[in-house]
Amino acid sequence: MVRVKVDISNSNDGNVEIEFDTYRQDYEIWVHATPETDLATLFGDKAKLASEIAESGDRQLDEFIAAGLEVDDSSFDFISRKKISDSDVEELLDDQLLFMFYGSSISEYMDDNIDFLNEHSVLLPAGDLGIVLDMKALDSKLAEYPNIRNPYILLEGNVSGVPVEAARDTISYINQVSEHVKSLGLSPLEEVIYVYDQIRQREYSEELDGESYEKSRGLSDIILGNNIVCAGYSNLYITILKKLGHNIEEFPLDSLHGGKGHSRVIMKIDDDKYDVHGIFESDPTWASKSAEDPDYLDNYSFLLRRPSYFRSYDRFSGVSNNLESNKAITGLFNGYKEDYTITDYIQWINDFKSLLITVPKLCGDEPLLSMPIGNIERPTRRDFYERIKGYFDMFSKDPDIPSLMSAISTVREVEQKENPEISSGRETIERVFDRYDSDVKDHDGTMKVVFGNGIGKNNS
Repeated sequence: MVRVKVDISNSNDGNVEIEFDTYRQDYEIWVHATPETDLATLFGDKAKLASEIAESGDRQLDEFIAAGLEVDDSSFDFISRKKISDSDVEELLDDQLLFMFYGSSISEYMDDNIDFLNEHSVLLPAGDLGIVLDMKALDSKLAEYPNIRNPYILLEGNVSGVPVEAARDTISYINQVSEHVKSLGLSPLEEVIYVYDQIRQREYSEELDGESYEKSRGLSDIILGNNIVCAGYSNLYITILKKLGHNIEEFPLDSLHGGKGHSRVIMKIDDDKYDVHGIFESDPTWASKSAEDPDYLDNYSFLLRRPSYFRSYDRFSGVSNNLESNKAITGLFNGYKEDYTITDYIQWINDFKSLLITVPKLCGDEPLLSMPIGNIERPTRRDFYERIKGYFDMFSKDPDIPSLMSAISTVREVEQKENPEISSGRETIERVFDRYDSDVKDHDGTMKVVFGNGIGKNNS
């Protein structure tokens, strides 16, 4: 399917261009339309349109070379292999076309071109984030465009639109999983552990060469298909826990040495049952199902950790590496200093803006970067310091180990009732404790807290 993006504006010149989307590993056609552009006429003369599109590719190639850019840059892979020809473009135009619209008066423009659009597929306008995962929201969106014969839907968690049936299946799956978890009567910490275990029972599997990256990352693709990578684990984990009311966000990471990045999640937990309160980082990918580790379910070392824990493992620029990257941090958090200027804080914020946008969001606060900084009295330097320091205090430590092991023990008992092949009981928690990476190794004390008087339940 070839995506056709139609940008509608009175200032457009009506020209058509082609691009190569490296994320989807496919071509995109851009139509810079005016409100009067008739799509049936434009796409009716296929030879003329193909020639215009191919010419736009040649112009891009010349512009890239003139700018001194590498022609074999992956963003322009379709140009580097060969100059795209008229026949190549005609072949694209013979494929199924998915139209999507941007700009002004979209509904009116779609109505004006409805006969042509109903020969193809149309992504219903839903903003950049898509519609929420709710059947009523889906039905409401479809009701806005009753004349579109073959609509596609952009859902939260997806980057591309999917057919209505796939959208319904995606929403149904998330609803079923979240309702099942609710029915178990678990505490917030127990829910986080239970969903973590469900997600990581999927085995890591990349898409094939030349396939869209979304096959292993997009919510619908990973639910309805077989591929899943780090961003897919995070996407599914976040979607289910948000549906359950948890405060959780993705924390994307850049590689420190070039190459692919990574994806984890960062979440805020308040659990009175286990007295666990704070902000923690988790990595469902690193403890997922693997042929090399048949006992992967006993590995909780990457669940709910202080960000600095990951520093010894990381090839990525994440929270822990950010904390070490600026020498001013040490002085900044030794206590409030009158000689720190607002400029010092602004510079520091710029270094950590991705983190400090995410953390206030988890806490339900206004974004830290929206605080007025032109006037040093509002906020004062002390207010600025106290708020930043408060956030960092929230993710400076791991959960209490006996509390965590007690919660894991409860969850494993629930899981074993659902699946007898999953073990629970004292021997299981002892294995979990032994694998858990921590400087605290009070085995007997932990088991006494979990099982009482050191006499535990039989392993199953």
